[in-house]
Amino acid sequence: MEYNRTQLAENIGFTAVRDEKFNSSLLMIRFITEHSETSASANVLGISCLTATNSRYPTISALSSRLNELYGASLGSSAGKVGNVQILRLYSSWINNRYAYDGEDMQREMAELICGCLFSPNAPNGGFDEESFRILKNDLLDRIDGETNYKYGYAVSKALGIAFRGEPAAYPVIGKRRDAEAVTPQSALAAYHKLLETAQIEISFVSSEGHEVIEEILRKHFSGIRRNSRSYALRCKSPVKEQPETVFREMDVNQCNMIMVFKSDCDDYYALSMMNILFGDASFSKLFLNVREKLSLCYFCSSSLFYSKNAVLVGCGTDRDKVEQARDEILHQLDEMCIGNISDKEINDTFMSVSNTIRSAGDTLSSYSNWFFDRIFYDHPHDPAEYIEEFRKVTKERIVQAARSLRLDTFYCLAGKEEN
Repeated sequence: MEYNRTQLAENIGFTAVRDEKFNSSLLMIRFITEHSETSASANVLGISCLTATNSRYPTISALSSRLNELYGASLGSSAGKVGNVQILRLYSSWINNRYAYDGEDMQREMAELICGCLFSPNAPNGGFDEESFRILKNDLLDRIDGETNYKYGYAVSKALGIAFRGEPAAYPVIGKRRDAEAVTPQSALAAYHKLLETAQIEISFVSSEGHEVIEEILRKHFSGIRRNSRSYALRCKSPVKEQPETVFREMDVNQCNMIMVFKSDCDDYYALSMMNILFGDASFSKLFLNVREKLSLCYFCSSSLFYSKNAVLVGCGTDRDKVEQARDEILHQLDEMCIGNISDKEINDTFMSVSNTIRSAGDTLSSYSNWFFDRIFYDHPHDPAEYIEEFRKVTKERIVQAARSLRLDTFYCLAGKEEN
């Protein structure tokens, strides 16, 4: 594996990873910006419109046909939220040059097509094309409406909204319906132009081929735009409430979705990660073996570490009459960790779990892209072996201290109506 990193323009990083095992290439362009209620939906629609058409291929079918001609190349977008920032992604993958007929230069073809989307969008009247925008806006509204149908995800979203109230992290990544409805082709284009000027931009290219052509074309286009950007930190701790906030909501559901959000002031990332795995993020975890398997208090019970906010979320699916028992047992299992009831075998199993996960980085094009993106922003070792070694150093005492740092901030329960 070869790794190269450079700057294309002001606050625009370019990371290239070369690994001979891949038969295709991936280009990922991330726009990192402050997450806010006023711009979330417009940013999502702005990036989405870029991958639907451009000035050379002015309809969705025309651009789709061109991608099919390029041996089924893909082009898409997505949006995510890390801490208090929103990350808009434009990505594309295609076959490597050696598999193309007649010596076709796939890298150059795709780089020019992507730059056409970025720098020459289909915006005839100061806004994105009306027809494609209408389709993409309806898709976004359907996604927003559909989030209510996935009850566990809905409960998580509501719980995080309470836990991070008053912080950008509380707001949905794709926005709320009222905000999405207000977006126009003109405001979506304006949001994209603002991202081009002000966002921190991170580009990654993963392939078995060299990155010189891609870098040359991207540098030429990005160096021609005006930039007035700032850098963003993905990690921003959230203050814990003086008293945990409890919300119990009834809905027409068969299974109760119970969410508990804990906050921590611990800065020991490696100990927090191992503590979370042992607590509830593995099949050998205390929550899985005790709350689910031994006591049969739930259908599922697991934990997730939100390191960007120094928070741990526990999610549990249970029956209404077992909510209190499940809640108490989750807190009991945390207490067990706090008093040091952790065996050497549990610590070894946790280390093996995290080391296996790290070793899988690089199995796919996207995992390489995500790996180096995280390394840049969290200042973790680039070399997987060095990263694993940091986890090997974690002691039982450090795990106990990480567990003791957790404070319950929010308890949210989405329960079925009592008559059901």
